[in-house]
Parts: sequence; structure tokens; C-alpha cells
Amino acid sequence: MLLWAIFSIVVMDVKLAATVFTRRDLYNFITGEALKTWDKMCDSNTAELNSK
Repeated sequence: MLLWAIFSIVVMDVKLAATVFTRRDLYNFITGEALKTWDKMCDSNTAELNSK
């Protein structure tokens, strides 16, 4: 139930963002954020491996 609430909020945000940004801007933003998050995850995993 909570997951559905979060999902619907995300969908609303995306719809709102889609009206504000062009589709390309939105795509670039999402992929940019995803890559940043991915880099952070990889960095923390690498740090953990190096510390062992």
C-alpha cells in the first residue's frame, strides 16, 4: 500500500516535470541522476572492497 502511494507520487512528479521540461530535458535529467547514483554506489562498493 505504501509502495503504491510512493509510486503514484512519483508518477505525478513525472507528469508535472514533463509539462515543465521538454521530453529530452527530462530524459537527460533522469539519466544524469541515474548515472550519478550509479557512480556513488560503485564508489562506495569500491571503497568497501579496498578497505578489506
